[in-house]
Amino acid sequence: MSDAGQELGVPYVRRHKPYPAYKPSGVEWLGNVPEDWHVDRLKWSTQGMVNGTWGDEPNGVDDIICVRVADFDRERFLVVDEPPTWRAVETSQRDGRLLRKGDLLIEKSGGGEKQLVGCVVLFDHDYSAVCSNFVARMPVASGMHPRFWCYVHAALYASRLNYPSIKQTTGIQNLDGSAYLNQRVNFPNFDEQGEIADFLDREVAKIDKLIERKRALIEKLKETLCVDLSHGDAWPPARLRPCRRPQSSTSDEALRNRLVWGSSCTLEHQQDQVRGTNRKRPHALAVGR
Repeated sequence: MSDAGQELGVPYVRRHKPYPAYKPSGVEWLGNVPEDWHVDRLKWSTQGMVNGTWGDEPNGVDDIICVRVADFDRERFLVVDEPPTWRAVETSQRDGRLLRKGDLLIEKSGGGEKQLVGCVVLFDHDYSAVCSNFVARMPVASGMHPRFWCYVHAALYASRLNYPSIKQTTGIQNLDGSAYLNQRVNFPNFDEQGEIADFLDREVAKIDKLIERKRALIEKLKETLCVDLSHGDAWPPARLRPCRRPQSSTSDEALRNRLVWGSSCTLEHQQDQVRGTNRKRPHALAVGR
């Protein structure tokens, strides 16, 4: 097995024993499930959906943090709290909308050409806040583990199982909450929900660490490689070689010249190369794209 596979905990996963017995779930995407798990509608995992409010401009009296769709971390499925958005929301409008640590927030309106509406994140903060009118508060029901259900919603979203519940209008997608919560899912007992969530937290942390290491290596590669251009007619383009940044200038233009043309040559020289003034064919390699 590769080092990456070992780092991601694959052997650890294989050490887990299967459940003693399984049964058909009756749901195509679920397949067989452990015999002691029951399958029911997603709505029974939550107390319901409470649409948020956008309030008014801050007035110094009724100000409170308002969580927007833009505050959704779609990779970690958490709320990003910096910088906070402040809105004025009167006390009467806060009833049922004040967020509590462990609440789930679902994107009710938004999406885009390549991004479906319906992302769910976990509110894991202690400060007072509400959510915007494009978001709904979705507190979990009694006996339900918030992090486990956040992972369930993430799986539904990644599998695009929210798509049938989306109503498209001009320029915006709206999620039909009732239709979405009508989907059938697994219901392990509370202790198992916590164990599954803890396991996924550990494994996702390993993946995140590996991704950060790869990103750091990519950035280091960008900084230490440049293009050594061949000015002949040979093809393919020139090899990569280690180099240092130009000492004379650190501007974006100078760096671009270094990456694309192999030196800190002038714009006029680049134009001469393209026009064929010196009968040399330029070669370029986009680094890091």
